[in-house]
Amino acid sequence: MTMFKTILMLGIFGLLSLSPAYSGQNQSQIVSIVNERDVVSYTSRKNDQQFLSQLLKSHHGLLDTDNLERLLLEQNYIEVLNCLWSEPDASKRCAWLEQMSHQQHPLLMFELAEEYCVQNPSIETYGFKAFPRLIVAARLTAIDAACSSDRSVSVAASYLLETYQGRIVEQLLEKYTEEDFSSYIKEHDKEYRMGVVALEKEVYAPLLSQEANSVPAPSWVFAHGMSAFTNQPNEISEDQFEAIRRQEAKKWIDLALEKERSLR
Repeated sequence: MTMFKTILMLGIFGLLSLSPAYSGQNQSQIVSIVNERDVVSYTSRKNDQQFLSQLLKSHHGLLDTDNLERLLLEQNYIEVLNCLWSEPDASKRCAWLEQMSHQQHPLLMFELAEEYCVQNPSIETYGFKAFPRLIVAARLTAIDAACSSDRSVSVAASYLLETYQGRIVEQLLEKYTEEDFSSYIKEHDKEYRMGVVALEKEVYAPLLSQEANSVPAPSWVFAHGMSAFTNQPNEISEDQFEAIRRQEAKKWIDLALEKERSLR
């Protein structure tokens, strides 16, 4: 992997600071020990064309919307992804993901970012539509991971960012050179930053308000930690989740507002 692609995957402009202990080695170690409930690791299966071919035979896309709503309520994200990945109509995938965006599911935000670039693989789409969603989805994942006493769960945010952004960048580098990317990014630096800030203010708001209980529970990410294999219980009780997420969201929104002031 070139240094250019590595920089992109870790978050352009230093906008992402999630898991200081993260490294590619840590990620590969976690991927090699897959928990069947670990939807974070499962997202990498989208790279496997043979797996996707089998999925088309066993699932029927987004036909059953009632079932999809039930799966989301249950946080059965693996089955949600199976339905989404088996949907052959790209416009239908995108429309459904946009329709669900208000529900604040980090995984669906990652999927929408990638879907935008699949439908319109351009630097402009990446910078103005995909990139802000990738960064904010990763930070939402980090906020949820903070609700686990298993510190290894925190690597999930970086894992998902690398998985989704990696696929997007790989596709775009078939069309653009690294020089194209570098010059365009430099030219639109401020606009990209403002795009992230605007989305952060919108997405973090429910976590700071009385709407916090309407945001999906953070437990979806816990299976990515080593405690999933040791059966170590979470030492953070569910009644602490709201306060922890509010604290983490406030940290990010304060940084976003500070960033906004500096960009004026």
